[in-house]
Amino acid sequence: MPAAELSRLRAQINGLIGRFADPASFRLALRDLLEMYANRAYRPGHAVQPQPLLPSYRVAPLITHQLELELSKTCLEQPEQALDIVEALWRDPYLEPRLLAATLLGAVPASYGEAVVQKLRGWAVPAENFRMLDALFRHSTTSLRRSAPQLLLGLYEEWVNSSQAATQALGVRALIPIIEDPAFENLPPVFRLISPLVQQSPAPIHTDLQAALEALARRTPVETAYFLRQALSMAPGPGIARLIRRCLPLFGPAQQASLRAALQAASSTGS
Repeated sequence: MPAAELSRLRAQINGLIGRFADPASFRLALRDLLEMYANRAYRPGHAVQPQPLLPSYRVAPLITHQLELELSKTCLEQPEQALDIVEALWRDPYLEPRLLAATLLGAVPASYGEAVVQKLRGWAVPAENFRMLDALFRHSTTSLRRSAPQLLLGLYEEWVNSSQAATQALGVRALIPIIEDPAFENLPPVFRLISPLVQQSPAPIHTDLQAALEALARRTPVETAYFLRQALSMAPGPGIARLIRRCLPLFGPAQQASLRAALQAASSTGS
């Protein structure tokens, strides 16, 4: 973007910041800005990923990046107003305001962690658009992952312990950004949370469990292989055996050999 246009965009964003105390006015001004930069000529081609179910302005990534950058600073300075702003944006029918809401929620200081968790509890529901759920788990948790991870883990434990498979899946899927965050080092609580589900290996959440185990295998393969061997020894069954076989390629030769031996021993015990 030429310097003159970037300067104009920053001035427009400053105008948005001036409306930060009025969520309704902010949302309308943001809509006007996004409509101004919308790509009306866009036509999806065969090589393009399927579009989300939500309508989109299809603005250039630079526009959304600049909005996130400047408005995240304002969220740090005005966290109480930010919580009202994100609520208004989350209710918008369009993709970009909702994605912005997810990112800005992750910029709210961890001292407002309980309020952030309340937003996550209300917004992250099984029926939500998958892309929005991914944005919530990856971007809305940024501040809490670094400064108050116990709040997140408490919420995820609620979901994992639910009697509903769809809610359990949310809890498992939400753990993946924590696992992948190199700044988060306290992985034992993650293993503890998923242990009962891995041992039970309910079919409706196999895909989510596999994704979490694959993330753990990439992050800490030795500990993950040990965890899987222990889970298999405590609750041998076809479900957990299937999970382990699917994750095998992510381990090194030594871990693969130990897991195959555990699978063989469990099979012999069950026969």
